[in-house]
Amino acid sequence: HPSLPAIRSSLTYSITELTISLLTFALFVNSALLILAGSSLPASTSDASLFAIHSLLASTIAPAAGTIFALALLLSGISAGIVCTIAGQMVSEGALRWTAAPWLRRLITRSISITPSIIIAAAVGKDGLTAALNGSQVALSVALPFVSAPLIYFTCRSRYMTVRPPRPIEPHADDDTDDETEVPAAGATIAGEGAMGGVTANTKTEGTTTSTVPAITTTLPPAGGSAAKTNSAPRDREPQDVVDVVEAARVRSPDEDPMAGVVNFKNGWVTAVFAVLVWLFITVMNVANLVLLGLNKGD
Repeated sequence: HPSLPAIRSSLTYSITELTISLLTFALFVNSALLILAGSSLPASTSDASLFAIHSLLASTIAPAAGTIFALALLLSGISAGIVCTIAGQMVSEGALRWTAAPWLRRLITRSISITPSIIIAAAVGKDGLTAALNGSQVALSVALPFVSAPLIYFTCRSRYMTVRPPRPIEPHADDDTDDETEVPAAGATIAGEGAMGGVTANTKTEGTTTSTVPAITTTLPPAGGSAAKTNSAPRDREPQDVVDVVEAARVRSPDEDPMAGVVNFKNGWVTAVFAVLVWLFITVMNVANLVLLGLNKGD
């Protein structure tokens, strides 16, 4: 799965690219098409083709306007080819488990997309390209609601738009044994030296201990006395203290805290409502266009 930095980098690039393209070439081309179509095409719609629009831009505004229009169409086709190539790669590798060299995939995708245009241009000419373009736009308008509806649905669901951090590597069971205090076997004795009635002892077990060195009985408390509690208490807490430190330093896994590091990229309710309204508007306009087209054909 892609990492969170990779997703953020792709989002930044995509937003920048879309903003620049929509506010430059796309805005100019679409505005010019609408303005010129509204001002000149109502009188006669028989020559409403890309070639006629190019000639109209070059003669009405400036020759550079026609060149920019043609360049925008070329860049739009290249961008569409790149998107189709990447989409085909995602589907083939993710769903079909089929991989191919990048150059071979690009060659196949571009060949499939450009071959029909070459055949139509060679067989029919400009009129055939115009008819094919009009037919492709009608097909695109019909398919657009069916393509955009799943996109809106998936981007509004947390189930599909949530990015979880990679699962940390849990320490092995053998690693925990190094942090525990080793308890010697039972039966060990106290080794000590008597000095002026004092006893120095190293406790090896948690049970009752015996001394092998003679000592003054007044300095040794009875079994279970305060000294025995003093000697046993730190050694009872020491292993637990070590375990607490290890548990505090350990990175919690997603199983312990499922929401640790989780980032949700789903659309907000404002974006979701706006997307649904746009989808409804496009759907209604497409249905009306098909109905009016059918009525005109019937007449």
